[in-house]
Amino acid sequence: MPSALDQITAPTAPGPETLGGTVPAGAERRARDDLRRQIADLDRRLGELFASAFPRSGLDWGVGAVGGPRVLSTGELERVRDALAVRLRDAQAELARRAEVEEANRGLIERMIAAPERHRWVIVSNEDIGERGCRHWHSRPRWGILGILFNWWRVRLSSGCPLAAGLRPPATRVTAPSEMAKKRRKRRPRAPAAAPAAAPKPAAKRPAAKVPRKPIADERPPAPWGSFPLVELVVLFGLVLFVAGFFLVDGERGTQLFATGLVIASLAGLELSIREHFAGYRSHSTLLAAAVAVAVMLGLYYLADLSPTASLAAGAGVGALCFWALARTFQNRAGRMVKLR
Repeated sequence: MPSALDQITAPTAPGPETLGGTVPAGAERRARDDLRRQIADLDRRLGELFASAFPRSGLDWGVGAVGGPRVLSTGELERVRDALAVRLRDAQAELARRAEVEEANRGLIERMIAAPERHRWVIVSNEDIGERGCRHWHSRPRWGILGILFNWWRVRLSSGCPLAAGLRPPATRVTAPSEMAKKRRKRRPRAPAAAPAAAPKPAAKRPAAKVPRKPIADERPPAPWGSFPLVELVVLFGLVLFVAGFFLVDGERGTQLFATGLVIASLAGLELSIREHFAGYRSHSTLLAAAVAVAVMLGLYYLADLSPTASLAAGAGVGALCFWALARTFQNRAGRMVKLR
């Protein structure tokens, strides 16, 4: 697009050979009319550009004034025309730059939808593509931490702008003092109610003999180390290693930190389950049997060099036996029939 300044033809100023050194009235009038026409055309084009740029913001559309209300001279009209042309050229360049960025963001949205796992945690909003509204496209994992572990990602489209707040509660009516005085006059004093007869005091009862309290089986078993938060600290340490191995450290060392943190946190939870189960507080037969089965399967697969099928069958058999033994142990410790878990 040719520049606005290139399309403007400045009026030729009259030379000194004019009679008496004065400018003819007809020539000055034609020059002023031509300048006003050019200013009107530039102003119209700047207004059209402003309308087409909506809803984009941050662009400067103003043109400085040359003074108060008066009839502008030819030189002042030329300065207004030049300022409008410069402003129009700058606005066109800025809108062209923004159009390139918005087109690149639209391409990014298409790539995010096609392969969300390659654009983790990327957010693109309507403002980034030059549109109105509060929508945004966000690449997030499915099922929280499981999606991060198994690389299950998706692009989630927001539902739009948040809803507006509710209506303001109605104002409470303030009663005038005169109305309150009238209400007091209308009220009649009530006769005092007769005092109720005193009820006979019950005969004093002999205090019942204290029965020694039986130990409650539903009390959580105390830890061998007392009130020291050892389990919580171990879980926190495992989570720190888990996060460091997944987000901060790359390569084989990151995998090792990730696995170590997972094992440490699991052992802390396993210790609590063992303590509660064998104290008769809560049954963890399924969890403990599954832990033993997994340990047997991994040991046979990596140490005894058995096939995966044989390791799985052996682990399942050992897990079933452990479940039966753990269930019987918990029933004996609890002293009652309970629902096993």
